[in-house]
Order: sequence, then C-alpha cells, then structure tokens
Amino acid sequence: MPSKGQNGRYMLTDELCIADVIIEAMPFSDEIIAWCHKHPEFKEALKVSNPDRFYALGMVLTSSTKNVPSDLVIGFMAYDMTTKIFKQDFMIDMGNRHQEFMLYTNLPSKQYGKYVQHIKQFYAKYGKNGDYADTHHVSLDYILSLGNDELSERAARTVDASARIVSAGGRRHISQEELKQTLDQIRAAKVSL
Repeated sequence: MPSKGQNGRYMLTDELCIADVIIEAMPFSDEIIAWCHKHPEFKEALKVSNPDRFYALGMVLTSSTKNVPSDLVIGFMAYDMTTKIFKQDFMIDMGNRHQEFMLYTNLPSKQYGKYVQHIKQFYAKYGKNGDYADTHHVSLDYILSLGNDELSERAARTVDASARIVSAGGRRHISQEELKQTLDQIRAAKVSL
C-alpha cells in the first residue's frame, strides 16, 4: 500500500514495476496517480500497465459531453504493438472533483468492477448522439488526418519506437535500481515545471 512521502507524492512500499513508472510519466494528475496506487485493479486495467504489449502515447485529451456535463472525460491512447493500432480508453473524473475516477476499457480477462467498466458502458452513458463514435480503436492515418501537429508527431514516434521494440524481441529487463532512478527523474522533472 502506498504512503505519502515528505513532498506529498505517494511512495510505493513494495517493489516498483515498470507500470508504476509509466503511470507517473503519463500526464496524469497527482490525484489520478494516487487513485492508481489506492486501487490496484484500476491501475492493472490501464493499457499503459501492460508495456510488453502497449506503448503509451504520453498524451491525454480532455472533454465533456452534453449527456453528463459535470464529468470530465479523459481519453488516452496506447499503441497495441500486436495489432498495430492505437487503442483509446477513457477515464472519467466523476463530477470533475478530482476525487473519484472510473475507467472504461476492454479487458481480455472480462474482470470488471466498481471502478473499471467495459468500454460499451462508456458509449452507452457518454456516447449518446454519436459522441466519441469510432474513437476506441484508431489508425495512425486517422490520427494524422486530425491535423494536430503534436498528436501526429507523438503518434509517429510511438509507431517507430514500437517497431524497434518488437524487432529487438521486446523490452529489456529493467532493474529495481533503474526503475527507482527513472521514477526519481520523472518526479524531479514534474517539480521543476
């Protein structure tokens, strides 16, 4: 179970895993990161928690919908190195209060719970009137067609980096010391922003 350190950030008391480092590297708020530590089922359901298959785009897109205007919709993409397509899941900041979060995804295990729901539930609640249609799985061509230079650049880099990982036979093993050093560097960079 995590505990708060001197700087207010959550410190992990167990061994680190690459998913912990990736989650902290994502542009998630401190509240979402703390939520991930408090709710391991939520953290484990995030595509970015499976770096052997998914490469995180490292960018989030926020929006709201007329159907539930009080909630903040947080979309984030990861590139599926197996199917070679971007997959977007949605996190909901319930009431936009930064206290409770819901994840909508498609889990192979089909094990959903209170804070992790199937992506179809997201479309039923937030996607009425065609909102978010065809946004769960998207191609690089689709992303490039949006005309967002930063998103296009990140997506192209993600595809290239993923190809290198696959051709190298997967990600290399990372020691606990390397994970700790990387996490410290990420946290230091966030503080300096």
